[in-house]
This record gives sequence, structure tokens and C-alpha cells, in this order.
Amino acid sequence: MSQLFISDMIQKSMAQGREEGIMQGIIQGREEGIEQGMERGMEKGIHQTAKNLRDTGISMDIISRSTGLTAEEIQRL
Repeated sequence: MSQLFISDMIQKSMAQGREEGIMQGIIQGREEGIEQGMERGMEKGIHQTAKNLRDTGISMDIISRSTGLTAEEIQRL
């Protein structure tokens, strides 16, 4: 094999490896972004529910046990 052929194959392999790495990074980034978005959405929903319950006069103890939020967190909503 000629040195030029080997060098060309190495360059192609490196480019392919970079492309695969970039694609894996994009996929992983999207998955992490979706997961973070879902977590934030769940948290926002819990906060809104706790606020609504608080505003309707439900006891802090019941809201806290139902949502997992502390009484202080509920008061800050």
C-alpha cells in the first residue's frame, strides 16, 4: 500500500469518527434537554397545583404531604 493511500484512509476514518461523535453528542444533548424539560414541567405543575390548593384554603399540611413541598415553599408560591 502506498503512503498516500494510507494517509487518505486515516483522514477519512478520522472524519467519519468526528461525524459519528457529533451525531452522538446531538442525540445525547436532545435526550438530556427533553429530560430536563419534563422535570421542569413537572415541577411547575406541582407548584401551580400547590398554589391553587393553597388559594382555595386547603391546609398547608395536606398540600405539603400531597406535593412533597415544604410549608415554606408553598407560602412562597
